[in-house]
Amino acid sequence: MRLKKNFWMFTLLFVTLMLAYSCVSATVSSGIELISPENNSINLPFNKISFSFKGDVGKTYDVIVKDSVTNTVVFTTTVTAEKEIVEVSVPKGTFSPDKKYKWYVRLTNNDSKSSAQWSFTTRKNTVPTVSGLLPDGTSGHPFGMLGLTWKASDDDDDDLTFVVRIYEKGKSTPFIETTVATDTYLAKNLKQLMTYQWSVEVRDKWGAIAKSPIAEFSTKQNEPPERIDLLYPENNSTNVKFNNLLLRWRGADKDYEELKYTVYLHSEGSQPGKPLLSLNTAMEYLVTELYPDTNYILTIEAEDTYGEKLSRQFKFRTKVNTPPPAPNLIEPLDNSKVNIARVSSLKFRWNAVIDPDEDFVNYRLVIRSGSSERSMYPLNNPELEFSSLSTFFKVGQKYEWYVVAIDRNGDSAMSKVFSFETYLNNPPAIPSNPYPGDDKEGNRPLPNRIEQFSWVCSDPDGDELRYDLYMGDSPDSLKLKASDLKTSNYSTTELFEFGSGIIGKLLQKTVITIQLKVRFGRSKLLTRRLHQQHLF
Repeated sequence: MRLKKNFWMFTLLFVTLMLAYSCVSATVSSGIELISPENNSINLPFNKISFSFKGDVGKTYDVIVKDSVTNTVVFTTTVTAEKEIVEVSVPKGTFSPDKKYKWYVRLTNNDSKSSAQWSFTTRKNTVPTVSGLLPDGTSGHPFGMLGLTWKASDDDDDDLTFVVRIYEKGKSTPFIETTVATDTYLAKNLKQLMTYQWSVEVRDKWGAIAKSPIAEFSTKQNEPPERIDLLYPENNSTNVKFNNLLLRWRGADKDYEELKYTVYLHSEGSQPGKPLLSLNTAMEYLVTELYPDTNYILTIEAEDTYGEKLSRQFKFRTKVNTPPPAPNLIEPLDNSKVNIARVSSLKFRWNAVIDPDEDFVNYRLVIRSGSSERSMYPLNNPELEFSSLSTFFKVGQKYEWYVVAIDRNGDSAMSKVFSFETYLNNPPAIPSNPYPGDDKEGNRPLPNRIEQFSWVCSDPDGDELRYDLYMGDSPDSLKLKASDLKTSNYSTTELFEFGSGIIGKLLQKTVITIQLKVRFGRSKLLTRRLHQQHLF
């Protein structure tokens, strides 16, 4: 009995070993071999970890790193093996200090083809240091802007932030307190002849803090602004644009203060008026609509925070005015004919011109006939429409028209002269006396062959008429039978369909509908429908 029990225990152990061997074989058969960081390694720098493993060239792998305690994925990336040993860099800030992680590599999206799982532990965080504050123990510094610098280091290569505090000596509340991400700070708007004490507090992302020693410096006495330079236009320059002129200048101050400017501009021989700018920190101003070919005086006054001033004058001369280009006429076309009977309005249109000096351009439209002339000015848009034609234009009259473009300074350019002629074309009379005519009395039915259709029509202007003839068995099913007929009749050999019903008792009525479209003048259409009803 004991022998039998030992046999089954041996069998169970054998199967367990075989299963374990098969699992190991599956892992080994993945072809992935981890290299670095080594399994169970400790005290690793958490900002400088990289992973390496051995794989097959050309295959794609997932590198997966998890928190050993929570099993949360903290980093994953997919790489293609370009050579047998694969290196994977991890961005700084991915891992935390003093924490255990586990990592493995698998064929992409295939956990059955995975490497072994290794673990590592990062080292504890170290406190950063800060020292070397400048300026320190010196005086005579500018107070408008002053660069402060220091030295900082961190053994873990953490990203650091710095809290800068500047105090007026003897006061406990900071005059300036700010946080920066670099080891420099540009202090602005300090006071003259003042002693300042300052310090820097450095922090890493894990909460470690270090404080610098206290540094001290003194500022100098204020001096007036040092210089004003005109950048554009240059002083005493000529041929300067007089529209949309961007004045640009620059000031300098020994104390590096932010200066405020008051700017005047006037033509030579006149008195300065209202300033363009008043106590403004801007160093440019857009001027529009100056006079051409004129000398101008530009006065710029710079003032610092203590009221000290510097004033400079500059001169320039604007360019000579250039006339606008001549407009191109668009409609009505040259030598065109306008049928006053057909149109309810007449539009005059030309292209908008662009002035080379950027002047705004107005237009004068001139329409003349014989000795009479009509002028419309100023027009802001390049078109004008006349809606009451009989008020402005006569029938059978020839007109000429042109447009003059005029800039703000009075220079102008004239377009070509176009002409057009007016005429009146009345519609023709309504077609009448159709044959076959309307059968309102129930007369004897017509034969199923009607050799000729005819009608009467005339035109009050004596124009030649053309006709389109439509037929159908109802007004809603008309089809074109003939078009462009030159005479008021139409011959056909068509046989119309006989009616059907009880002979001698009831005759079926067939309806033939004729629609005449009469063309006259310049293709205007007049339509008349003639409903014919006949018994066959």
